Amino acid sequence: MNQVVFAAGELWAGVNTSIASEDDARLGIAWFAVSPSVHDGEVSASVQHQGYVSVAGQNVIYPSIGVNQNGNAVMAFTLVGHSFYPTAAYSPVANEADDVRVAGAGIGPNDSFDGYAAYGAPRLSAGAITRQR
Repeated sequence: MNQVVFAAGELWAGVNTSIASEDDARLGIAWFAVSPSVHDGEVSASVQHQGYVSVAGQNVIYPSIGVNQNGNAVMAFTLVGHSFYPTAAYSPVANEADDVRVAGAGIGPNDSFDGYAAYGAPRLSAGAITRQR
């Protein structure tokens, strides 16, 4: 798990998982909220909410969940694939995940040293970048 948060009496977390079909293999996110309890010195938990987030033909990775005291949750993650440079995205989650929304579209490939002009990468103008939602 990348991150776990305790809010409104529940532990919320998400993990990367493989989403595969015969013609489309990609990464998605499995998320869940569990209600922990302790009785006679033994810890147990029951799953209260769970679901998956995926985008057809793309990958969603590195989830992080925020939850308020009322149990309203949102999951932030990276959207990446053939149609998206690494992109900041999010989805409200509760009993099920909502639509994936783009918070900020990626404007270049992998953010390694080779992606910077100082290391020889070409400069791109904003007009040269195609963004999809």
